[in-house]
Amino acid sequence: MGLKYDVVVVGAGPAGSSAAKAAAEQGVSVLILEKKDSVGVPVRCAEWVPQMLSLHVQIGGKHIARKIELLETHLPDGDVVRMRSPGWMLDRAGFDQSLALAALKAGAHILTGSEVTDLHPQGVVAKLRGRREDVRAKVTIGADGPLSVTGRCIDQKNRDFVSAVQFEVPLERETDSTEVYFDLEYKGGYAWLFPKRDTANVGVGVRNGMGANPLEALDHFVERLEREGRIRSRTAVGFTSGLIPVSGPLEKTRVGNILLVGDAAGQTNSITGGGIPQAVVCGRIAGKAAAEAVKSGDMDRLEEYETEWRKLLGSSLDHAVRKRTYLESHWNPDDLERALRKSWIAFKEYYADV
Repeated sequence: MGLKYDVVVVGAGPAGSSAAKAAAEQGVSVLILEKKDSVGVPVRCAEWVPQMLSLHVQIGGKHIARKIELLETHLPDGDVVRMRSPGWMLDRAGFDQSLALAALKAGAHILTGSEVTDLHPQGVVAKLRGRREDVRAKVTIGADGPLSVTGRCIDQKNRDFVSAVQFEVPLERETDSTEVYFDLEYKGGYAWLFPKRDTANVGVGVRNGMGANPLEALDHFVERLEREGRIRSRTAVGFTSGLIPVSGPLEKTRVGNILLVGDAAGQTNSITGGGIPQAVVCGRIAGKAAAEAVKSGDMDRLEEYETEWRKLLGSSLDHAVRKRTYLESHWNPDDLERALRKSWIAFKEYYADV
């Protein structure tokens, strides 16, 4: 017979767990299928979140690695611009696990080590600990990341990406600032130093298709930090890599009885790469819409998800896409400095149209 639920959520990141919790709170049966053996591990994130996230989800003190007050932007000409940017550096694995636990407490079920490989009209096809299983569901929510299998199955895929690589290294000196570095070498992206407790995340993201190699860009950045005495050596306690979707929201995030949320839906800021707040908010909207559709028996209620999240976030995400398009078209020695001052969030020009 296989498994049968009202709602199946693919992925237990912030989007998936938020969707599962919201749906379960409405009294429908919910199953989360998570490909990883452990929720949140390995971490593929720079781990900073803005303070406003606390308006939407409780952030436990044990999951906060450091309180952040400022953002420092280092421009190619050596100028440093500081802006207030309150937030936190997270223990991201613990944070993700706390969101999954909240979904479980609301009544959702979760199966880790469960990879969705395909969709069928009544749900999904999954490998549950290596065993094929057809999981029946009235609604499927795809929260399975930038290269979403769910999205691929309904021909809704992210097109453009930034490739990110990151070391976790010993923190040389205390700071309450996140630091972002722009350089011609970091094509279509930037480098960062984000402080945690005793370590810092040091990474680089570069735009696929612009001819940059992320590992070479990371070497370039690490060498700079060594010269400046910001880090002692290349000795790292961790390394991670991943993709950040930067082509903006997908054309459709609802197709039939399937919803896409978070990175799977392209709900990521194309300039900064930030996506956790959007994932939590859109996940909650998706879960509520899914539950209402199930309870009413009217799958057209799922369209409320598309309408609501676009009304709330669509204009700001589309704005970021326009800024990215402008920045990439001016990524050259003569124009980059001026383009950054129009396209990066530290400058008031970002908030005006190009």
